[in-house]
Amino acid sequence: MSDKLQKFLFENASVRGELVEISETWQQVQARHDYPKAVKALLGEMLSAAALLSANLKFNGDNATLRQLVHEHGNGRFVITLDPHEKLPGQQPYQGVVPLDGDNIATVIENYMLRSEQLDTKIWLAANDQVSRGLLLQKLPGEGGVEGLGRDDGHELETWNHVVVLASTLKNEEMLETDIDTLMRRLFWEEDIRVFDPQQPQFRCTCSRDKVAGMLQMLGKAEIDHALTEQGKLTIHCDFCGQAYGFDAVDCAQLFAVDFPTERSLPASDQLH
Repeated sequence: MSDKLQKFLFENASVRGELVEISETWQQVQARHDYPKAVKALLGEMLSAAALLSANLKFNGDNATLRQLVHEHGNGRFVITLDPHEKLPGQQPYQGVVPLDGDNIATVIENYMLRSEQLDTKIWLAANDQVSRGLLLQKLPGEGGVEGLGRDDGHELETWNHVVVLASTLKNEEMLETDIDTLMRRLFWEEDIRVFDPQQPQFRCTCSRDKVAGMLQMLGKAEIDHALTEQGKLTIHCDFCGQAYGFDAVDCAQLFAVDFPTERSLPASDQLH
């Protein structure tokens, strides 16, 4: 089973949705860390929640055209924030803080989206050792941008409630045993839905052997030699993904060689995957 995230829109309602199923990536995450059963269950739900939320993150940067940004964000709410390069010393961006309120991960996120983004959101999450799945429904803002967030003509609220009622028939066991394409048909078979091209979530980490080498160089040769004397070789683990990078005496000697190239991959004498 491959990982998949599917976005969709209800044509007759101002509601967007996402379904995600994560199996291969979930197996990779579990293989890298030995989590207790209770922690693993929560992590599985958080994995799908992260995929659902990150699929609509705001772009932060200056290297994309407006057309590219609009294409990426589709029919969702689109906001551009002008962040001046020249700021007063110590000036920080405004930050809103909302309470962590809810009995489970889905409820916590729903409350956050309502209080922070002013968007009605419903989320369903389920995970076991084999797969993590999630469903997100979100009521899109009314006309008029931010000013229209508080307005509702009654029909929009009715259609939103209708879609939520349909999704609320979904049981945890059904969610774990059914692929997301079947779930979408089963839940919304009477609705007019526009389905977008699926995306494939992937497990990635920014760690690398080069970054670990740079960290060891910053410690200095004396510190590294002392550690080698005590341990024989150095093994550094990434706290995020669990990847292990091994450096023996030869590898460490190369780190402090005069002609050591800094922009290339180091020989992996004991790299664990």
